[in-house]
Amino acid sequence: MGFSLSFLLLNNDLKKLTSVLIHHLDTLPPPKLIILAATNHISVLPDVLTRSLRLDIHIYVPPPSYTDRLSILWFHLNQYGKSKINDVSKEVVEEMVKDMEGWTGADIAECVRSSIEFAIQNDRLNILDVDLVMGVDLVKTTLIRT
Repeated sequence: MGFSLSFLLLNNDLKKLTSVLIHHLDTLPPPKLIILAATNHISVLPDVLTRSLRLDIHIYVPPPSYTDRLSILWFHLNQYGKSKINDVSKEVVEEMVKDMEGWTGADIAECVRSSIEFAIQNDRLNILDVDLVMGVDLVKTTLIRT
């Protein structure tokens, strides 16, 4: 089951989801299943979900390094199309990635998606440096930092 935390928070569905998860976690017949969950922001999960015998083992995966963030950004840009990113400056990208300290791969992917949207809104198929800068700024304003 996947969901967008921000969507659920805006629609007050987190309480509903929490109730459903607790019910299923507490009523699983033996042998209990192993449930894996992932989040970039564990601090926003209700304590009742992360207590003993529920989702109680937490494995920290650190955010990607500078080199990894750079690779992730270029991966997503190349997915859009190599011919559509010719106007993107390698130097600008490298500087932007330095400012993405603590970002996850999902944050970087969202930045690229936003950059593509900015280019399209300006009647361009090619992404420019300014689109990436705007994408970074947008993601920065929406990140939930813990």
